[in-house]
Amino acid sequence: YSSYYNMMVQYVGEENVSIDRSQSLTKQKMSDGTTYADYFSKQAIDNLTKMIVLSSEAEKADFKISDDDQKQYDELIDNIKTAAKSAHVSINSYLGSSYGLGFNLDMFKKCLKRELLADAWQDHITNDKEYTDDEYESYYQDHKDTIDTVDIRVEQFAVKDASSEDSSSAEDSSSEAVTIAECEADANAFYDQVTDEQSFSDLALARAKEIDGEDAKDETLSKNQTLTGLGYIDTDLASWAFDASRKAGDKTVLENANKTAYYVAYIVRPRGREETKVVNFRQILITTSSDDDQAAIDKKEETAQILYDKWQEEGGSEESFEAYAVSNSEDTNSAKNGGLYENAYPGQMVTPIDDWLFDPSRKAGDSGIVQSSYGFHLLYYVGQGDAKWKVDVESDMRTDDYNEYYDGVSKDYTVKENKLFMRYRSEPI
Repeated sequence: YSSYYNMMVQYVGEENVSIDRSQSLTKQKMSDGTTYADYFSKQAIDNLTKMIVLSSEAEKADFKISDDDQKQYDELIDNIKTAAKSAHVSINSYLGSSYGLGFNLDMFKKCLKRELLADAWQDHITNDKEYTDDEYESYYQDHKDTIDTVDIRVEQFAVKDASSEDSSSAEDSSSEAVTIAECEADANAFYDQVTDEQSFSDLALARAKEIDGEDAKDETLSKNQTLTGLGYIDTDLASWAFDASRKAGDKTVLENANKTAYYVAYIVRPRGREETKVVNFRQILITTSSDDDQAAIDKKEETAQILYDKWQEEGGSEESFEAYAVSNSEDTNSAKNGGLYENAYPGQMVTPIDDWLFDPSRKAGDSGIVQSSYGFHLLYYVGQGDAKWKVDVESDMRTDDYNEYYDGVSKDYTVKENKLFMRYRSEPI
């Protein structure tokens, strides 16, 4: 229960959580009318139910956690003991202050063991099955409306009220009002100048610089958007883009459904499944920031080069790159995993990385340094995977199969809520 509250605070920031921690959560409501007490209770109950069901099924199958999971368990217990000692309180007092009065170390160990076992069993159930080519093809044919994609370029021309002071669209950097008629005229003028994909990209960048100044970056403007399925934000644009008659080079001007903007759209690749193969790579990131002067940037580039040279001098293997990433990368998303990114596809990464990864000459074992607005990226190319459509199909099939499994086994379990305990947890946090 407390974990879900803390998770929400961590995700959106405490200043953005409209909760008075001195008042009962039963008296405070979310935007949809649900009380925070009911919301957190449901999240806690759903999570506990899942943990009990999966861990119990794992025990029935005599399934054990891995050595890595056991190591994680031991480290977490040690961390709790260290934290309690640093706070000059007993372990049970420390846990009680975090998870509720009466929660002790034995209970924590039991819950942690069950959680690790449940997670490991879910991973086993989800990823253990192998699929045939016929199964991939059959699933695709049955779900192509949600799997097919379109590569498209879209430029938006949005209306603006002169009195509006807060807007996220590029046009709003100016204080002048923009009418829908002006949007239509500007969109048509843009459309008339588009002759191919490159001209669209050049026009979009030039327009961005007119609005945002010379600081406008080409890293995203030079990319295509890949629309997945028919659920695009604007139904008219989606219908046009996914029409079977579309072909590369088609372009159009469309008004959005709310009549607040016009789009200019250009088809780069018409509807179909993405045959481009995904790639796996590792990264070590040395970050730069907009506050860095040139001397600071040069220093960080030197740091990246020294690190890269040292890695190469030691043999330049993937294993050593992985170790270097754990110790040196400032990419918090991947450092603990040795800098590994799997199943990357065109357009997913910033342009300099994207261009490097999908260079036609790229081969397994290649390495290099590229610079982006985020900093300096030391890259190691692991190799290609399956076609993007096949990766997406496999993910969907595994999710469907797991959900079917869980729905089946969970029917044998009954949830009983302790109303007294949940009411206690709904009191001031």
